[in-house]
Amino acid sequence: MVLGTFLEFYKIKQVMNEDNEYKKYFRDEGLDKGEISYDIPAEQKLPFQEKLPSGYDPMGEIYLEGRAYSNISEGNSKWWIIISSWIIFGLPNLYVFFWSLSELIRGVKIIFTVGFTARMFFIVALVSFVLFCSSSFLALLGKGTVRKLYKKRKKNRIK
Repeated sequence: MVLGTFLEFYKIKQVMNEDNEYKKYFRDEGLDKGEISYDIPAEQKLPFQEKLPSGYDPMGEIYLEGRAYSNISEGNSKWWIIISSWIIFGLPNLYVFFWSLSELIRGVKIIFTVGFTARMFFIVALVSFVLFCSSSFLALLGKGTVRKLYKKRKKNRIK
């Protein structure tokens, strides 16, 4: 089929050469001279795009969680993400924070009234750790919310 179309083109070319109409409509591309050139476009480099690792392997999951936390703490997230983060993560952490704070105060009171025991020290240390974990996540959410509010206020001041 390709050979047939080539032959038809060749016949048309011969007829047009005889009539000199070929040069009216088509430029001489140097096909008879054997000078065929190919234009290869240069490889276009895209702007830097960070490849996101897969969340299915452990290191990729750690990286994606860290990236999400850093986006929230820098205030780069959208409002609906910040509000839903407060609802989904902030409210339970507030509950855990106040519960562990009350238990810590109660444990310290018991230590000062009854006396120091290894069991009470272990309980106070464990509750302190829970208090630290919940307060660090609340600090992260609070930092992101304050930064988002500050960015919004800064944009309004510039305008």
